[in-house]
Amino acid sequence: MLKIKEIFKSNYRRHFGTLDEILWAQIFHNTIIGSKWLIDKSFSPGRWAVGYEFLYVLYRVLDLFQPKSILELGLGQTTNMISQYVSANENISHLVVEHDPQWIKFFYKNRQNTSEKTKIINLDLETVFFGRDKTSVTAYKGFSEVMRGEKFDLVCIDGPFGSDGYSRVDILEIIPDCFEKSFVIMLDDYDREGEQNTVKEMKTYFRDSDMAICDAVYCGQKKSCLITTEDNRFLCSL
Repeated sequence: MLKIKEIFKSNYRRHFGTLDEILWAQIFHNTIIGSKWLIDKSFSPGRWAVGYEFLYVLYRVLDLFQPKSILELGLGQTTNMISQYVSANENISHLVVEHDPQWIKFFYKNRQNTSEKTKIINLDLETVFFGRDKTSVTAYKGFSEVMRGEKFDLVCIDGPFGSDGYSRVDILEIIPDCFEKSFVIMLDDYDREGEQNTVKEMKTYFRDSDMAICDAVYCGQKKSCLITTEDNRFLCSL
């Protein structure tokens, strides 16, 4: 009986997740039609890349919140969008962390509209042990040292690779020191247990730092999680 229930749930998520993704695609394309700063509107979401629900929310965050200092973990479709936002606005910093030098080379070769203000740094991957159970997690080597002294108001997380138990725990190393008083965090692949557990840890870290936050989950074929300070809670109802 348990196996039948799991098969039903899997098929349910696959079927309705596809329908949700189609709906998000339509909403996203309708939203960006008249955009003054998103000039190149071609994106290839899905699979390893973020989904349409993530692209839609990211566009709205950039357009409404108008961040000034942006950190991106994982180079990809989101970089295409953020870099155009950076190009269209003054006094914006954009730092991207990526582990694969060949992917960085390919990205530069095929994306002619990347802003000169978009800085991509290559950090190798390593295995770290996190939590009471010392769970093995894939992380960026030397991440906290590179981030020392930086301040961000938007952090977009789609890297490194997911792990069992916890995923993408690098962000925990820079809470709260590298965050402005008003900020937004976006995390992809929230349908996975590792990302869900990391978000729980994030909330604990912020609570222990007396920082009030709110959050929302957006569902397409995958799920993404949005975490904001109280002043940006309106972004949780997009």
